[in-house]
Amino acid sequence: MGELGPASGSLCTELHVRYGERDGLYLDWAITVVLRRGGLGEYLTSGATSLERRRMRRYEVSEAGIRRITYDPMRSATAEILRTLYAGDEEIIDQGYDEVMTQLSQSWNARYPEPDPHTVATFGFASLNRRPEFRASVPNLTSTLVAIDPDVAEEVWVERGNAYFDRQSRSAAVWMPDREQWRFLFTGSRANESADGEGSQPESLGVPALQSTMGMLADLVNRGSDWPEESL
Repeated sequence: MGELGPASGSLCTELHVRYGERDGLYLDWAITVVLRRGGLGEYLTSGATSLERRRMRRYEVSEAGIRRITYDPMRSATAEILRTLYAGDEEIIDQGYDEVMTQLSQSWNARYPEPDPHTVATFGFASLNRRPEFRASVPNLTSTLVAIDPDVAEEVWVERGNAYFDRQSRSAAVWMPDREQWRFLFTGSRANESADGEGSQPESLGVPALQSTMGMLADLVNRGSDWPEESL
């Protein structure tokens, strides 16, 4: 999941993507646009485990086809079938994911005169993760939080991580705008297994210090020469 900026007062938009992949195709996917109320200050003072969130729109593959669900706090959600699916439509399902993400990216960026770094990072990582060779090269990227260098780690890793992934193992893709480079973080049981099941020993990433940024953590953990990096 990643943030779509810029924020409007205390409201911020987030994008959550879930997909099931087979033979390089996204065959079971859901793309959800979520509205969040509050930021780090509200999180720290509220005492809650996560901030208030509500769905705005959701695109998903269902038995009826690819559908769009629109949520309204004043009335029931409404669903619209965008494309009916039939047996053997695997490539159409895969293409449908790209079409929705392209539409969201174009419509969101058209709202603002200047590119927003969070939006760039969110859609940039989604595009990068679309490449099968990239997913194969970094197999531990799962339940991934997309962030940028100056993001406060407790806000991203703890609040957003708990809100979307609860107690699951999680990872982070951190965009370093000044370097035009990605850095990756892993934690939990998934980070202790390599692709072939052999044990590896990446550093554990628990609850970060409040003043830590995602970029600082990424640089700390990725200080070895054999950690994955990706430039765009």
